[in-house]
Amino acid sequence: MDAIANILKPNPNGVSSSPRPSTDAGSSTTKDETKLAVNRRTQPRVSIADLSLLKRRMSRLRFEWKTRKSPSAVERKPKYENTYKTEPDKDRKFIPEQAERIIYETIENIAKGVKYDPKECALLSRSIVEEVKDKLRIHMNIPRHKVTCYAVVTQRLGQGIQMSSRCVWDEQNDGCASARFENQHLIVLATAFLTYFD
Repeated sequence: MDAIANILKPNPNGVSSSPRPSTDAGSSTTKDETKLAVNRRTQPRVSIADLSLLKRRMSRLRFEWKTRKSPSAVERKPKYENTYKTEPDKDRKFIPEQAERIIYETIENIAKGVKYDPKECALLSRSIVEEVKDKLRIHMNIPRHKVTCYAVVTQRLGQGIQMSSRCVWDEQNDGCASARFENQHLIVLATAFLTYFD
């Protein structure tokens, strides 16, 4: 390890470790160059094992620094065992009408007086999706359903819009809900898919 420490130390003279070519073709080497040549011979060589050990220690230091910076990175979610339930409890089933109402209210709150702008509407669709997912998880009381959502925001110019989607799922336990919101400037379509998983 001392060899690695010597290599990583900055040179106090500020001279690079590689020899400089001489300016005169017939001149002999300078004192600095002879010192460097002697130092290079007397300096112990670094083995590959020492370098790999140094890499491991550096990565461990980086990990410790990151965990000190954000303690939440160390905390892990507890893993629960599978329940092997093939269907949800009777009081925790997906109700499409309730989900459609939640989606419409969420879109209406976010996009009420918004005018269409392509850059802002990209962010608007993201915020709609996140808000819809959060509200469905909170209000629907279906913890074992996975919520997947997408939203489309387009300018209102009197055009027709038709969207379709296709999924493979269990008809009794899974479902989808969609809502459409319009104002003078834009049209918002949002669809949420809720699939049961153990």
